[in-house]
Amino acid sequence: MNLIPTGIGQLDRVLDGGFVFPSMTLLAGDPGTGKTTLMLMAACGLRDHLPAMSGPVLYASSNERVENLEAHARRSELSMHAVHLRCCQDFSKLKQSVDAIGPAILVIDTMHMSLERDGKVLSCAESDLLVARYAFDIAHKRRMAVVLVCGTTTRGAVLRRRVLEPLFDRMLLLRTERSDGLAWAQGVRQLSVVGKPDGVRGRFVMGSSGLVSATT
Repeated sequence: MNLIPTGIGQLDRVLDGGFVFPSMTLLAGDPGTGKTTLMLMAACGLRDHLPAMSGPVLYASSNERVENLEAHARRSELSMHAVHLRCCQDFSKLKQSVDAIGPAILVIDTMHMSLERDGKVLSCAESDLLVARYAFDIAHKRRMAVVLVCGTTTRGAVLRRRVLEPLFDRMLLLRTERSDGLAWAQGVRQLSVVGKPDGVRGRFVMGSSGLVSATT
């Protein structure tokens, strides 16, 4: 099991065919760009393409209840059958879910969690790094494909990129596309690999039922 496609044409295009095992991928984007929608779509696609007996897909959300994820999936006309949805607002719940389910694919949406150490609440930067290091360790020890979702800075860059980048095989950025360099194109999203300005880009259209791969 080396390369598993998602079945989402524009996403697989950016990923050079799909997800590899083991691997660490970061998906960053502003609020409302469709990160959760894209990852729910990817989770379903990966579920359908995983070899038998390879392990399930676990979608762990730190900011949405399971009922909200299910409603989101229904709006996007997605069947979450055999995709394990969990609400993991704290780090211990995330680890418990991973240990109990033993996934082949793990999506953590988002990596921003409230964590404590020795009775002290960790800073956002400290907690993000702790979650990322945990994901890195299990990805390589258990030969999993792990995707972490995060936000962006006010300038649209990946949060804490310099600190997180060594842990990831690739970083993706999902953003609203500029049509003429000035105006935002309504409903069009662009997916690119961070650090590769001339690399392959994916395009999606945000419709009433979610993201759809653009053909041009």
